[in-house]
Order: sequence, then structure tokens, then C-alpha cells
Amino acid sequence: MSKQPIQMRRLWQVWSRGMIAGMLVLSLGTACNAGLLGRSPSDLPTPPAKLASVMLTAKAGEQQKFGGFGVSQIVSKDYAQLPYGRRKELAQVLWKDLRLNTLRLWFFMDVYAPKPGQRQLSPMFTDPYLQMVRDAQQTGQIQNLLLAPTGVPQYLLEKRDGGMRIRRDKLTDWAETIADFIQAVRDRYGIQINVTGIQNEPNDDHLNFSKGEIAQAVKQLRRSLDQRKLNAVKIIAPESSNADGYAERLIDDLKRDPDAWNAIEGIATHSYNMAATPAMADRVRNTGKTYWQTEAGANGPEEPGNAMIATSMAARFLNDVNHWVTHWIWFIGAAQADPNDNATRLMKFEADRPQKTWVTRFKKYDYLQQLTQTFEVGATFRTVESSLDGKMVWTYGKKPRINAAVARNPDGSWAIGITNFTSEEGRHSQDPHDQTGYPTQPFSVTIRIAELAGSRPRPFQVRRSNAQLSNQQQADMTMRNGALTLDIQPLELLTLRSQP
Repeated sequence: MSKQPIQMRRLWQVWSRGMIAGMLVLSLGTACNAGLLGRSPSDLPTPPAKLASVMLTAKAGEQQKFGGFGVSQIVSKDYAQLPYGRRKELAQVLWKDLRLNTLRLWFFMDVYAPKPGQRQLSPMFTDPYLQMVRDAQQTGQIQNLLLAPTGVPQYLLEKRDGGMRIRRDKLTDWAETIADFIQAVRDRYGIQINVTGIQNEPNDDHLNFSKGEIAQAVKQLRRSLDQRKLNAVKIIAPESSNADGYAERLIDDLKRDPDAWNAIEGIATHSYNMAATPAMADRVRNTGKTYWQTEAGANGPEEPGNAMIATSMAARFLNDVNHWVTHWIWFIGAAQADPNDNATRLMKFEADRPQKTWVTRFKKYDYLQQLTQTFEVGATFRTVESSLDGKMVWTYGKKPRINAAVARNPDGSWAIGITNFTSEEGRHSQDPHDQTGYPTQPFSVTIRIAELAGSRPRPFQVRRSNAQLSNQQQADMTMRNGALTLDIQPLELLTLRSQP
């Protein structure tokens, strides 16, 4: 072989190596400038997710009128230790700043009536509990005191039909226990309970109603209340833990009995994994009855800044009022800190901490405040449907990515709420039985209000909450021809409210 080909090959190798080295230097320089040197592929930033477009349409026509927001309260010795100034501050932040008008009171029937014919008001309505009610009432916000009976005494129960049921010969005793308590609280303390349930979560609280029994129960409770001249006390039922088939069967039982249906003010369910549905809305729509969502909640630990829990709460509110709910209540407003269960409450307090650090507001407080500043008592809702998630039903299975509600406030202003419940914690599984949400996805949302089509341009004040922002006012947006478009990021709440 001649030397020329060898020399040519060597020149080619030198030139190739130089080119490769040059390209490597260029690549390394780019990587250094981007801050990527020494990082594995899994560490590299992912490109921004593409915005998916969603159309939300608020149909013309008034639906239900909104009755307001509320919470239930639990009281421990820690509350009793708070000085008057701190109790007043807590009441201000909870009731006035959140614009709540309903306080749900827990009634432990077995504490009040431990034996047949026995009534013990003080162990049930303790001094701290009484003080808490008065603190709330002094704010001037409370319009509804809602009683939540729980803990049915064992002597009123029997095992029958595969579960614990009220003894048929004790139905009157059960109803009179509730009526006696409402009367005793009024007569001794001057506190008027104006709404009562029949049993908190009857499907879960060692008490089930067999077919037809709930109708007999509400009729007997109505009689017992009226006999004590408590005619103004309204009854809601069944307050089941979910808006599911069990709740539907109980409500159907009530509707089949005209006297029972007339005996109740409205229906009631809770809002956890299965919130209000079209099937529930159909059962109450245009009947003249209200629909109380008397307990939405979360469980377990929570630290400040948790946007996942906050967005879940806000999405359920928007779901519920989009399906005829008239009153909306969170589980616990404020309570002593509990690291294992802080998710149940909007705020925690620690009585032994110094001023300005003794109360902590969780992120869901800010989301709820944003909603209460947008949707006023007396607002009339419209039905909203989504091009992405249809009727946006928060029920069994994967949760809607977008939830929304639209209403017109009594002052004439329009109110809009939108959530994006997608997250890095959302599973990629498409299994319909998966109870989580969807993977992270920002959206471009166009909201269209049919009644405003063809109207003049209308400015809207915009507020946004997410992991970093808390009910922060944004630049105003203008709705033109009844529509506007905005972006919403994962785990965000956006609210818009027009001028009156």
C-alpha cells in the first residue's frame, strides 16, 4: 500500500477529530450557559406544556338562588383558654372576613340523652361551646344555626335488615330527643336553632334508614317540633356522606310521600369524593326545595401553602353550585392545631403562641375568601358546560380538570369561578376507577355567557390564587360580545366579577 492513502487517512482523522472537538466545545459552552453541565437527562427542564383550549358556556336562564357559605365548629378546652381579645379576633377572621352566614352545630344525642327519659344539657352544650356560639353571633353574620345530630343512643337502635336501625317503637323517642334539645337551648340560653338535620351521614354513623323509614322519621320530627311551638325550625335530609345511589334512594322515598316531602325545607348531602351530581339536581330542580351541602372537607395533615387541597375544595364548590346547591358548608372553620388532622380546618390556632403567630390560615382559607368575595348571598346561578369535561361532575372516578360556575349577584354584577385541578400528583392512569385528577396541564379557557352575547364591552375584576398567590387582584379583563379568554395554570382558582 502506498504512503499517500495513509497520509490522506491521517489528515482526514485529524480534521474529523478537530471538527468533533469543536462541536463538543460549542455544545459544552451552550450547556454551561444554560446551566445544564453535570445534570442527568431526567434533571433537564421539561418544555412548557402546551395550552389546551377549553370553551365554557353559561346557558341562559336563572337556576337556584344562593343562600350562602358556612362552617361547622368543634370546641375543646383550648378554645376556653383563649382570652376575649383572641376569641374576638378569631371570630372576625372566620365570620366577617370570610362572609360566612351559617354555623353548623354538632349535637351528640347519646351525651344529651344517655338513658331513656334522661336529658343532660350542660355536658352537651358546654360553657366553651356556648361561648363559641355567642362569639360567632356577636359578629352579626350568622343567619342560620344548623343542628347536626349524631351519636344516636344505643337504646333507640336495633340490628335489622343488615344494619343498625331505629327501633320502630322508638321513633317518637328519637324525634323528641332532637326537639327537646332545640327547645332547651332556646329556653335556657336564648339561642334559636332554625335548621336541623335528622342524622349526620346516616349511611356511615351506625344508623341506616330502610325503605320508607326516612319518610316516617321526618314526619315524626316535624310533629315533635310543632308540638313544642318550634314551627319555624326547618328540616333538611338526609345529609349522606356522598351524593350517591344511597342518597338518591332516600330522597326518592321522601318524594313518594307528599307529607314527608312537605315536612322538609330541602335535601342535603356532603361533598367529598362524590359531590353534587346532575341526578341530584334533577331531584330538587324547580320543586321549591333548597339543596344544602352541609359538609365538604379533607382529612390528614396539612401545611400552609397546600394548593392541592385548596383547589379540590374550590372545585367542589363550583361543581356543587353548578348542580343546584343553595347552601355550601366547609367541615371545620377554626380549631386547635393537630398535625395529623389540620386538613379538616381552614385555620389552626395555638393558644400558647405569641401574638401574630397564634393563628395560621391554610391556603384553602384564601381560596374560600376569594369565592365568598365573588358569589354573594342571593346570587342566581346559570348552568355551565365545558367542551372538555361536559357537565364537569365531581364524582366517582377521575375528577374534572376544569370546574366552573357562573352567577349574577343581587347588585347586577356577574360572577365567574374557574379551577384547574391538574397536578404533578395526578396519575397518568386512564382507569375510570382511579379517584385522582389528571397530570399537570395549563389551559386557555374561553368563558361565554349566553345572556351577554351582543352586549357592550364589560370590564371584569380578576383575582387569582395558587401555591404562590393568595387571592391576589390581577389586571382587569374586558368581556366582549359575552365572551373572554384567559389562561389558568394547574392548581389555580380564577374568579372574575363585573361592575354592578
